[in-house]
Amino acid sequence: MFKQIPSYFFLDIIFATFIFLPVLIFKHRTIDIVYLSLFMLIFDFVMVFNAHYYVLFSDVFSLSYLSLVGEGMNLFTMDYLKWGFIAFGIIAFIFFLTTLILFRIFYKIPYVSKKYIGRAALVMACSLVVSSGSYFLSSHLVTNYEVNVKKNQGAGLISLARGNNFRLYGPLTYYTKEVLVPSYLDDDVLKPYFSIKRNTYNEFTGLLEGYNVIEIMIETGAREMLNEYLTPNLYRLTSEGIHFINNYSKNKTNISEIIGIMGSYSTEGLNFSKKNYAFPFAIPNMLPENYTSFFAHNVPESKDIYQRQDFMNNFGFDKTYFNEELTPEQTWDWDDYVLDTDTIMGLIGGNGVLENIQSPFYGFWTTLSMHGSYGSSWNYFSTGTSGKLVDEGYFQRLEVAKRANKWKNPLEGDENGNDKCIDNYMMAVMCFDDSLGMLLDYLEEKGMLSNTLLVLYGDHEIYYNGASGDDKLNFLLSGRDSFDYYDIYGTELVFYNPVLNEKFNEVYPEWKDGVTTFTSPLVIVPSILDLLGINYNANFYIGNSVFSPQFKSEIPLFYSYELSRCFNDKFMSRDLNNITMYYNEEDANDELLKMRILSSIREFALKQISLDSIYSKNPFYDEDKSMKEIFEEWSY
Repeated sequence: MFKQIPSYFFLDIIFATFIFLPVLIFKHRTIDIVYLSLFMLIFDFVMVFNAHYYVLFSDVFSLSYLSLVGEGMNLFTMDYLKWGFIAFGIIAFIFFLTTLILFRIFYKIPYVSKKYIGRAALVMACSLVVSSGSYFLSSHLVTNYEVNVKKNQGAGLISLARGNNFRLYGPLTYYTKEVLVPSYLDDDVLKPYFSIKRNTYNEFTGLLEGYNVIEIMIETGAREMLNEYLTPNLYRLTSEGIHFINNYSKNKTNISEIIGIMGSYSTEGLNFSKKNYAFPFAIPNMLPENYTSFFAHNVPESKDIYQRQDFMNNFGFDKTYFNEELTPEQTWDWDDYVLDTDTIMGLIGGNGVLENIQSPFYGFWTTLSMHGSYGSSWNYFSTGTSGKLVDEGYFQRLEVAKRANKWKNPLEGDENGNDKCIDNYMMAVMCFDDSLGMLLDYLEEKGMLSNTLLVLYGDHEIYYNGASGDDKLNFLLSGRDSFDYYDIYGTELVFYNPVLNEKFNEVYPEWKDGVTTFTSPLVIVPSILDLLGINYNANFYIGNSVFSPQFKSEIPLFYSYELSRCFNDKFMSRDLNNITMYYNEEDANDELLKMRILSSIREFALKQISLDSIYSKNPFYDEDKSMKEIFEEWSY
């Protein structure tokens, strides 16, 4: 990304000229030196920061991420700093400043009269008009050329293909477009699109009508967590239930959370402090009137940077439960989390959530124990989360499993000590599995397991840096050295209910040992609505129900809002116009497959920009009209 000049770098040159014009009227050397140096300092910082961001996440920083600064500061460690980038940035700034000062020393400014200032101001004003007009006209023409002539639709969707557009336009133009050029569709385009219903009826539709639903998003629920000996409860669910063994996810925790509730996310981000979003297509809002719903996550309201205590109400949850309600007697801090085994007691204990809720219900629980980091701050016998896990005996159990050859650390013998990071991760995994076992025992004891659908999925892979701060655990575990490969992001996804399990094995005996079709969390919401027999409009969800006819005929893909790219187990696309890479040489020579993939990408892009328009316009919110009434006008 930083090794080539942007295709339309002249736009940035025009923009820089526009910024430098005020120098014409400055009377003193000091002022223009300070002004130009400040601009250079900001530009320098943006480039160095983006270099870090690209190395860490293979993407560029979006202005929509500014709301996540709090999370970044809480999770930041010195290990993330790349001193080579910082040194280059400092040298570049010093070189610029030195050149500017030397120029001012040796270039003697003539006497500046009042008439000169007036003329300079006039010239500057005219130049501002010309340069700004030239810039915005050129930017508009360039975008039209890319979209209409080169058929690069990603060029017009600035946030949807961030990395590609950063390379295309250059940093100054990229961020200008993020601020000034939203890609929203008008209502006269949106309404017809969402009013076209697709028939999703199938033999599983309504199979679990009136059943309870417990959806669990497993923090860092990576594929490495599954083990018959260490995680017997999860192993039971994956063995008896519908296990999606070709499932992948790569998004920040809160984004994966929202995808599991609403079926999509906004490429431009959402305002987590906003309390009047209207999301009628989210699961809680789609439920029949006799359902109750709740959301649970063991984080204090005062430390929740995603402001779930307010934001979750936008989805229609009847109740929300946080640290103050679930485990009020326990302290909480970053890297010193409340264990999932304690949190589950807040859900199933004597005065727990499930003890005080009427059936049928829908509950969503975001777990916590497996949250990183797992490196230098997570030593075996340190304080914090790892210390709690050791005190609870998980380290001892892990060592017993190793000696009995029941589990082998995939990074065993790593020269940098990264195997210890995986040990720390697995201790947390075992803690979660114990909490899952407690939940299953509770449901069986209460006679609720047979009429409850359990859905478990992971938000992302084990992405943290290793023990030294330089190694990336996801690269070490996958054997890859680039973020471009889909197999880095393997995560768990399982549906479990005795009635569903029996029916699924009867209809799809070939998938008894696991569904091999590519999936992601994008399929969860429509699949749940399908099983409950709730009439839904598939256009409001990026993925399709795994039971629907569309799922059988499509080429499923996953869009990572974090990486701003599409992929499945066959391809990856950065610009949503071309296939950036195939993972198999045979697929690269299959023209029919290429046509089908590009068709799926374009269908996704249309659906995503339509949903982005919905998120931005918030058309279902009206103080004088019910949300459901407006929603029905749009979707049926």
